[in-house]
Amino acid sequence: MSNAHNIRTPDPHAPRTVRLAVVSRRERKRYVLLGTLGAVWSATLSSGFGQALNGGANPAPPSAPLSVFANSGPVAPAQSQQSASVENAMFYRMISEAEYWLSQHQFDRAQDSVQRALDMAPHNAQALLLLGTVQKGLGNVTAAEKTLALMQDTGAPADLRSALRDIIDAKPVDKDKLAQARALAASGKMLQASLTYKALFDNGPPPPDLALEYYGVLGSTILGYQEAVTRLQQWLQRNPADLDAQLLYYRILTYRETSRAMGLEGLKKLASADISPRIRRQAYAAWRQTLLWEPIRGSSIPLFYEWLAQHPTDAEIADRLEKSRAEQGRIDADTARVEGFSHLNAGRIDEAGKDFRQALTYNAHDAAALGGMGLVAERQHDWHHAEENFRLAMAADPATASQWRSALTGVRQSMAGNNPLAAQIARALAADRTDDARRDIAELARQPGQQVNALLFRAQLELREDHRPEAEEAYRSALMRAPGNKGARTALVTLLLQDGKLDEAEDVIRRDGTVQPELAAQVQSARFVLQADTTTDPAERISLLRDAVSTTPADPWVRLKLAQALAATHHADEGQAVMNSMLDQPHPPA
Repeated sequence: MSNAHNIRTPDPHAPRTVRLAVVSRRERKRYVLLGTLGAVWSATLSSGFGQALNGGANPAPPSAPLSVFANSGPVAPAQSQQSASVENAMFYRMISEAEYWLSQHQFDRAQDSVQRALDMAPHNAQALLLLGTVQKGLGNVTAAEKTLALMQDTGAPADLRSALRDIIDAKPVDKDKLAQARALAASGKMLQASLTYKALFDNGPPPPDLALEYYGVLGSTILGYQEAVTRLQQWLQRNPADLDAQLLYYRILTYRETSRAMGLEGLKKLASADISPRIRRQAYAAWRQTLLWEPIRGSSIPLFYEWLAQHPTDAEIADRLEKSRAEQGRIDADTARVEGFSHLNAGRIDEAGKDFRQALTYNAHDAAALGGMGLVAERQHDWHHAEENFRLAMAADPATASQWRSALTGVRQSMAGNNPLAAQIARALAADRTDDARRDIAELARQPGQQVNALLFRAQLELREDHRPEAEEAYRSALMRAPGNKGARTALVTLLLQDGKLDEAEDVIRRDGTVQPELAAQVQSARFVLQADTTTDPAERISLLRDAVSTTPADPWVRLKLAQALAATHHADEGQAVMNSMLDQPHPPA
């Protein structure tokens, strides 16, 4: 039998909620139960689209049952599970609408939405709480008291009954003070605004219709951030389908770097969900704003790519992507340079060469990387390339030319500069032909005046095979034969420091009665680093590492340890500055 006489013809161009409003309450309920409301089919067919989105905000299960109709009487056998899902989706849509209109102080619209929800679930505690709140907002305290009595009779949870009791007993909000608080918030004075709101609420909880507004202001302050997050989590546990609360919660999480990733994930879920276009638009706007807070660095690149996949014409985000890629290239080059010197100091010549070449792929005029390549060639006794790289390093940066000029002088004074067997040994070591290198070293040792060079080659070979005691013995033997050989002394001191033999290293630099200031500084710096490694106090560790950097400012490894310690105490920017003071080099023109 047709029920057409109970239905006014809806406007096909009206918004979805308006089209639903022209159907009588009885028929709306019947439509939902039969699952024939085509407007609802596009909603998420779950136990409520709002619940499906707030997993991060509401780790605990909501107090309401999974189905809002669980206490509404027996279900007809013909009703499918799919219809039950539609019923839940429709119910939560009405609850979400009611909460939104309540937050806008549009009580008539809020009452219409919550009444439609109660048509489907007359004894639902959450809907009754909203109804009582709306009735109080309309000034009908008597009706609100009756709603509270109904909640008592139907066994609503005590916390929800208590919440409505507080709402009914609350004094009316001073409209002038409310306007003052809103004006302060609109002008960006969030701390003053939050204090004004608190005074407005007599330092108690805000009324439901102002709660989200207040939490939004509170979450924008340093002191109120955590309270706002906690209050919103509690709110969402009571109101899992409140999309406005979810949106605010995730947006506030993006204000702090430590919680930004979680907030951003929540915003992306809201933006892509089949929900209110208003919520989606606001979620997209908050998502984009979050990207503008992301630092220009490599870790931000995937975030920018993800946004641009949906918004390819966003020039501002595209610009941040390109800058992040360039910055990551610079950081990779800086890191490669630091690791190159670290490998060089540890005797890992091949690894050092790879690192310096990687740095040069970013900037072919990187003076430090060119000098590093010169040192690699020198260790390999490739005097021609050593001299060439030192010259290039001097030309690339006049400010650091003096140190490479000294290295170039050392190359020219090398005793093995023109010995073909030395070059042959260097090539064998570079190619990891250790047997050939060991045979040629033995032959070099038999040549007049080449014993020291043979010992130095032997030390390099032993280090390559990780025979550190044998390498130390070779360096000591070279120093015994040539006490004035600075290269042998520097290599031995470096090896001893790496092995933690600080006292022995100090003895080596004082043995002939003279002290090389740069080696003495290395020993002192190593003492500071050793103390820093043994302390459990982060502040003391940073202080000791600062002393180490001050003692050996050109040591990249010490600077890296200080930067890592600073990053571990949430001072990553300061750590980057520590590295930049040494790593900054001329970059290619854009």
